[in-house]
Amino acid sequence: TRKQNENAIKLERERLRVTLHSIADAVITTDTLGVITSMNPMAEQLTGWGHGEATGTPVSAVFRIFVGDSDEASPSPVDLVLKSGAIAGLAPETSLLRRDGTRVAIDDSASPIRDADNDIVGVVLVFRDVTVSREQAGRVTHQASHDALTDLINRREFEQQLAVVLDGEGPQGKGHVLLFLDLDEFKIVNDTSGHLAGDELLKAVATVLGAQLRPSDELARLGGDEFAVVLRDCPLDAGLRVAESLRNAVASFRFTWHQRTFVIGVSIGVVQFRAGNSFSQLMSQADAACYIAKKQGRNRLHVHVDGREATVRRN
Repeated sequence: TRKQNENAIKLERERLRVTLHSIADAVITTDTLGVITSMNPMAEQLTGWGHGEATGTPVSAVFRIFVGDSDEASPSPVDLVLKSGAIAGLAPETSLLRRDGTRVAIDDSASPIRDADNDIVGVVLVFRDVTVSREQAGRVTHQASHDALTDLINRREFEQQLAVVLDGEGPQGKGHVLLFLDLDEFKIVNDTSGHLAGDELLKAVATVLGAQLRPSDELARLGGDEFAVVLRDCPLDAGLRVAESLRNAVASFRFTWHQRTFVIGVSIGVVQFRAGNSFSQLMSQADAACYIAKKQGRNRLHVHVDGREATVRRN
């Protein structure tokens, strides 16, 4: 009967309401114009909008999403569903701008709501807060590519970045410069004051070196007291000036530990290279150039360019 059908519909709606209120995910439903028809408590919590004020409002005003922390708007999954009739998801690193101006990292999916005739009558948007898991993933990624002591990129990441430069084209004529650095008096600090002092020295030197470089330059700790730098799109003469500034900065630095002050130096191997050079040969040349600088008296630069060798001492 009609009364029974009405009661059945009311019961089904109540079951749906209870279900939407009890699930942990945020849920928003819209009509075919993208206007909100309902939202559950979790959606209210994440968006900062109450059900009463959001209902009848375009979903674009409530569900405001962006690419990460940028001001670049992310495509609306509701619009995508209404245009394609297919399930749509969010782009990676999407954030939701809440009503109070704060942001929360989310992922979601949007699906069409169809009637008995399979016509689309609306969209259901399901999303969740993934801030914690995304931060954890970011920390894991950072730890895998960075040195735990100095927070510089590690050898593995440096080699990957160098490989990218070797595969690239870059401005014609400039080329790039690789610097291989080895501290000269690190063993003395370690042997006389212990590994804790050595660790603090390495952290301090990383800061000293970084202050001399451009944001586009790649500074890495390769391990022990060895560091490396890639100077992108840098001619040799400019690379030598940078190497000299690094050598001078380290030589001028004074490391104090328990009332004892240490003067250290750095030997630097310099190699000019271009895209297409052999990765293994380039690293070998830089390492060998640094070794020669150290053997010839330390606290100096040794340059390897197209088979010609030159050692430069700076006082």
